[in-house]
Amino acid sequence: LIDPTSNTILNSYYDTLTTVVFHPLNSGEYIIRTIDSSGCSSDDSITICNPPELFLSLSNDTTICMGNSISISADINGGVFPYNYFWNNGSLGTTNYVTPLNTTSYFLTIEDNLGCSKQDSVTIIVQQIPIINAGNDENICIYDTVQLTATSSGVVNYTWSPTNSLNTTNIASPLAWPVDTSIYVVTGTDTLGCMSTDTIIVHVNTVDSTTNVNGNVLSANLSGASYQWVDCDSNFAEIPGETDQYFTALNNGNYAVEITNNGCNAISNCINVFGIGVIENSFGGKFVIYPNPTAGELTIDLGKMHESI
Repeated sequence: LIDPTSNTILNSYYDTLTTVVFHPLNSGEYIIRTIDSSGCSSDDSITICNPPELFLSLSNDTTICMGNSISISADINGGVFPYNYFWNNGSLGTTNYVTPLNTTSYFLTIEDNLGCSKQDSVTIIVQQIPIINAGNDENICIYDTVQLTATSSGVVNYTWSPTNSLNTTNIASPLAWPVDTSIYVVTGTDTLGCMSTDTIIVHVNTVDSTTNVNGNVLSANLSGASYQWVDCDSNFAEIPGETDQYFTALNNGNYAVEITNNGCNAISNCINVFGIGVIENSFGGKFVIYPNPTAGELTIDLGKMHESI
């Protein structure tokens, strides 16, 4: 085998073989000279085209949050296509879509059509998600305020929702004043952006303060509670001894009831009671008022004498 540029003999084989292997060879033109036993020679030429070196590079090592997925991509060039791909987790192709539960290294070996191979690896670091606890469920009375308190490990930012009944949403312990039973969600985020959530239910207790009236007998509609009847006309002063569900008014006036149930209080609207002390009487058919119209004085004729009017 002769380099035609320098006319240098690169390899010599003293054999009768018709097939010989020369290596390694750079790309270029070479002369093959055959010499017989008599010293006669014959030349032929051959051009060698070497493919570029096979190249493989995987994505950089990456940190992800636990439970997240990531695509590992391979950058391949050189060699002779087609390539064969051998991932250590059995994936195929240039992209490996993984969801590791722990920090894991992935290896890819590629082999081209000439049998040349390359290997590279990438490590996916799995960051544990932060721990957050919104606390135990709460019970409050309507229109009361409660402080929510989230405890956590690894959390640097907090977000609470819904926002319409909170004094702020980006601290661990906001104040809440829901008017209905509500579920609050807190999300905690660590320095890498990994997130965790928890919920708390705030139960809002209401007291039925509606009442009924029948003549001078008043009653609260809610049973099984504690009661205190009050005199609205005396600056809502408590009426001594009137702590039952039912109350009988002895005088005309306005009355209400304070009701306590499950630790919550409510007061009813004031109820007007009238007609106490008026005696119903029947004057028969004889009941005359005259003159009509009157100039300022009139006469009422009841027909006879009555003991009471």
